[in-house]
Amino acid sequence: MTGTLNPVVTAQVESFVSGNIKSWSCAYNTLVTAVQIYALIDPLPFQVIVDQDTASLHSAMAQLAKNRVAAANQAVVYAYDQKLIDQGIVSRETINADKATFDQDKSQAKLAIANIAQQRALLHGAEVNLSYTKIPRPSTVW
Repeated sequence: MTGTLNPVVTAQVESFVSGNIKSWSCAYNTLVTAVQIYALIDPLPFQVIVDQDTASLHSAMAQLAKNRVAAANQAVVYAYDQKLIDQGIVSRETINADKATFDQDKSQAKLAIANIAQQRALLHGAEVNLSYTKIPRPSTVW
């Protein structure tokens, strides 16, 4: 018998991320299972971004803790000085400054909360990109 042998089904596979291929687990015309990872893009550059975003998230969480402590401390100072104003020990200007600092510290805490949300989103995106370094067989082959 002579002739050309052609595959029954051919699938072109693309990745959401690009990079150097670290390994292949199959060769051309190899039958692969539905969940088999057949190629791996070097995950190291993507892991570095995940690590950086994780560190940024931890830093943002530490900043929130610091801002909350500052706000709590300033609340005590403000309350204490309010008691002393009636005795003439502190001025109205001091009370106003205490209140402004207290409000500012509360705002800094709210800003830190927003920063944490932003850092979580960045980390999630980096983790998704890292997961895309594993290239599986397409779930649907036409």
